[in-house]
Amino acid sequence: MSYATFAHPKNGYHQNSAQKLSYLKPARPQALKVADDDKKEGTFTDLPATGGVGEYHINHFLGFSQPVSAPTPQFVRTLNKMFYSSFVELFSNENIAEARLQPYNGRDFVKFTIGGKSGSWFDKFGGFVHSDWIRLEMHSDGNNFLATTLHRDWLWDSEKVAITLKPEAERYIDVNRHHFLAGRRVFAIRFDVPSSRYVIETAAFERSSLCEYKVADDVLFRNRITILWTTMIESFEKVADGWASGKPEVVPEGYTVKGNVVFIESRHKLVSDALLAPWFGGILSRYPGLTKGLAFG
Repeated sequence: MSYATFAHPKNGYHQNSAQKLSYLKPARPQALKVADDDKKEGTFTDLPATGGVGEYHINHFLGFSQPVSAPTPQFVRTLNKMFYSSFVELFSNENIAEARLQPYNGRDFVKFTIGGKSGSWFDKFGGFVHSDWIRLEMHSDGNNFLATTLHRDWLWDSEKVAITLKPEAERYIDVNRHHFLAGRRVFAIRFDVPSSRYVIETAAFERSSLCEYKVADDVLFRNRITILWTTMIESFEKVADGWASGKPEVVPEGYTVKGNVVFIESRHKLVSDALLAPWFGGILSRYPGLTKGLAFG
């Protein structure tokens, strides 16, 4: 299927709302020039959700402690700093993907490869040919941190050789340099006053970054997202000193319970529908950085 056919199929899913929002955008048809596109190692470009394709994905994963006494705000910030500094290890522990910290120019970047300790042979093969990059940033208030998906702007030497030998490979290599998602994810530990419990949570506002990944998402990725983040939360609950896993007395409406993790996921063709999802409003009020700076319309 050609890009034009995929981006504009015969009977739609290119939807124009009052806000002039579209479901899919046409992919870039032209090939890139290696000399123009190859940047210095450590150079990345953000992939905002509004620049992606397909449905908008919103999701929220939570883990709970047993009831405890209310902590000080400073202690909650200390927990979040610990979470940030241990993120790579917590994510990679017994997961289907592996994360590796790679600082560049004083900033923290993380390289993800599918497979990890618990992935199938198919996952491990995928990790051999593709990696995803994010930038981690601690929020100024110390109560959460954000991950932004990225395009890797430089070429590995092997990629340069491949393009020299086979110029038509350039498009496929550029696809491979994209994170499969476009968007942001927040991570936080907070204290929930009504239940007197700590909550570890992660939430995202994202969509597929390219048409190729939209197809793969429908076939392969959807269930893996749930596995990645439930596993990370369970890993935290196992290793965090003094954390005793619990469950909320009342599971929020629409949420699913998987072991000690509670989560909800939904997909929306229009960004306005995603942002107005009833359960997502509270997340955005706590973590406005998820959509900060994005242009809607």
